[in-house]
Amino acid sequence: MTLPGRLRVLPPFHSKRHLPSKLRKLRELDGKAAVQIRGAGTEFDSLRDYVRGDDVRSIDWRATARRTAVVVRTWRPERDRRVVIMLDTSRTAAARIDDEPRLDTGMEAALLLAVLAERGGDRVDFFAFDRRVRGRVDSAAKGNLLGSLVQAMAPLEAELIEMDWAQIPAQVRAISAHRSLVVLLTSLDSGAPEEGLIPLVAQLVRQHVVLLGSVRDPCWAE
Repeated sequence: MTLPGRLRVLPPFHSKRHLPSKLRKLRELDGKAAVQIRGAGTEFDSLRDYVRGDDVRSIDWRATARRTAVVVRTWRPERDRRVVIMLDTSRTAAARIDDEPRLDTGMEAALLLAVLAERGGDRVDFFAFDRRVRGRVDSAAKGNLLGSLVQAMAPLEAELIEMDWAQIPAQVRAISAHRSLVVLLTSLDSGAPEEGLIPLVAQLVRQHVVLLGSVRDPCWAE
């Protein structure tokens, strides 16, 4: 007897092998390995007594006056930041790099980054796009982020059409009105930046921090 059915192929997430080392580094940056980070964009953590070698800019003068002992502030990385990941599904995603479609490599990068950001306490949104949204995961949705991402990525294919970069700012605004880290996983092949990517980045950096991610053919480095 033959029964009709559908087979859903999920992204393999090979890059998960990098998770242990990346998570150890994340814990170090988060202060769990006795590492404190000070600087712009960090959150206040606690007060402690001053020791030789501390940055004098960390001294909390009000607390020092109350305690009659020099006290410094310690800092930790911000939490609950917004991370927006855009995966390019236009024609350039069909190119094969080292015998793997660029789209597959982009999905691996998106999965690894999303899991690390979530473990770091950040809110992660994802969308796949070319001229329209092909897949979306909302940070406000309840449930397992990794499971939601692989389900959203399963039906993705590279579309043989050009990317419409002009729509990206509106897509980002619809996801987050606040300052976010916007990660664009796309192609930086010759011609692509001039076709709209550079003007897009110039527009996004007015409000957001922008990171471009692109896979490169290892043969180019030879």
